[in-house]
Amino acid sequence: MSKSPKAAKPKTKSNKTNTSGGAGTAFLVLLLFFAAAGAYLFFQEKSPDKKAAKPLVADVKQDADFHARSDALHEVVDQALSLQSLVVSDVQRIEKEVPRDKEPGAIRWNSRNLLIEDSAGIGAEALKAKLADRLKAGGGLILNVEPDQYHGYSVMRLDIGFRDQLGGGPLTIITDRLYLAGVVRKPTASGPRHKANPANRGEIAIIIDDFGFRQDMINEFAAIRRPFTFAVLPFKPYSKEAATKGFASGHQVILHLPMEPLSGIEPSEANQTIKVGMDGEQVRELIERATAGLTGIIGVNNHQGSRATADQQTMDRVMRLLKEKQLFFVDSRTHARSLAADAARRQKLKTTENDLFLDGIADVAYVKKQLRIAGEMALRMGSVTVIGHARPTTAVALREVMPELEAKGIRFVFVSQLVR
Repeated sequence: MSKSPKAAKPKTKSNKTNTSGGAGTAFLVLLLFFAAAGAYLFFQEKSPDKKAAKPLVADVKQDADFHARSDALHEVVDQALSLQSLVVSDVQRIEKEVPRDKEPGAIRWNSRNLLIEDSAGIGAEALKAKLADRLKAGGGLILNVEPDQYHGYSVMRLDIGFRDQLGGGPLTIITDRLYLAGVVRKPTASGPRHKANPANRGEIAIIIDDFGFRQDMINEFAAIRRPFTFAVLPFKPYSKEAATKGFASGHQVILHLPMEPLSGIEPSEANQTIKVGMDGEQVRELIERATAGLTGIIGVNNHQGSRATADQQTMDRVMRLLKEKQLFFVDSRTHARSLAADAARRQKLKTTENDLFLDGIADVAYVKKQLRIAGEMALRMGSVTVIGHARPTTAVALREVMPELEAKGIRFVFVSQLVR
């Protein structure tokens, strides 16, 4: 009997061992569960399914909106182009909308067409190579390069955009089309041009287009105390204020007259635009409405107009009406084959032509570079007329570079002083 208790000890020890083993097993199961759950969440987060694409596109009521992504890629393109020896002569922004293939709703984004002067002879393939890395870092790529035509120019076209997945299928969006041409500005006369003051080494007449959209830009430019010209769009929320303040601040004011582009007219602008096929009375009525209530209008330049300015009959009708109203005309030259200045001269209407767009890229460094190019042209040719737009980046560049050009003997004049 005395051995019983001793015999029981191993049993008690065995029970303790079993309890500890059960707890260890439970802990191990829990550990495996949390490890598996973590791995599941990790791979769900990394997997390229529909959920991963949500930050790239907002799906609301079956509509896919890529505007934010388009704007981001426009900025990458502008920054990349600003580093090259290129001149952006024309920019058109277009709102895009197409129906989705397999689901109700639409795909929306915006795209741009940019006419680029390759005065340095970079070429399409070299430009493609220079843009590729920046585009890749910004989520874009060059989709295609091929010959094309743009407003009468023979060009190489670079299509820029992105590829993605939407609704389980592939998606390709083109956000920017770059039309690369040689020098597209009209060749200038080899001899010296007229200068308002022969004592000046060179003269620049600056026109700032598109006043009327934004109120803040009116005061921003009115505060620049050097001669330049406000070109005011009619029928806009701040058109009358822009003309009044532009005139009151000592600047000249001209009408920025909408004319029909090759890309077509927005429905909301149809009754506010000079169109090919308009008769003389229709042209008269539109110009009368456009100038009504705008203070100080002494001339006109064209807003867009790549189709209208290339049509001789339309331009003849416009210039006859401008002569009656004793307004001069500045050809913005949005088309290589513009007939506008020639039509003005036939009517013995005072005229001149745009020599350079300053801000095809909305970047301060780029606009400053263009202003310095304008300065070199003025020193070489005597005088030039250049066009910018009512944008913050353009105002900053003007304030910084104007004194620099004046120090070189270049003077800023009103465009009315250069029309002939």
